[in-house]
Amino acid sequence: MVQIMFPRIYIPWVGLYEGEFLNIELLGIGIKVPPMGITLIPYTELTPPFLILDTDWIVNPIKEAIDSVAKKVWDMCGSILDSWSEDFYERRGEEKE
Repeated sequence: MVQIMFPRIYIPWVGLYEGEFLNIELLGIGIKVPPMGITLIPYTELTPPFLILDTDWIVNPIKEAIDSVAKKVWDMCGSILDSWSEDFYERRGEEKE
C-alpha cells in the first residue's frame, strides 16, 4: 500500500575540485589552483532512510477484525436458523398427527 519514509539525513561533500579557481596554460605550462581536489568535509550519512508509517499496519488488523466479525455473525445467525428449523420441524410433526 502506501509507505511514508523519512529520508536519509546527510552532510554533503564539501570541497574544491582540481583547477576550480584557476585552470590556465601559460607558455605550455598548465597552472591549476588548487593543484588537486581537496575535500573539506566528506559525504557523511547521519541516518539511513527509515519507515515512519505503512498503511498495511492499519489495514491488516482491520481486515482481520472484519473477517472474524463476519465469521462470528455467520455462526450466530446459523445457530439461530438451526434452532428455528428444529422448532419448525417439531411443530410440523405435531401438526401431522
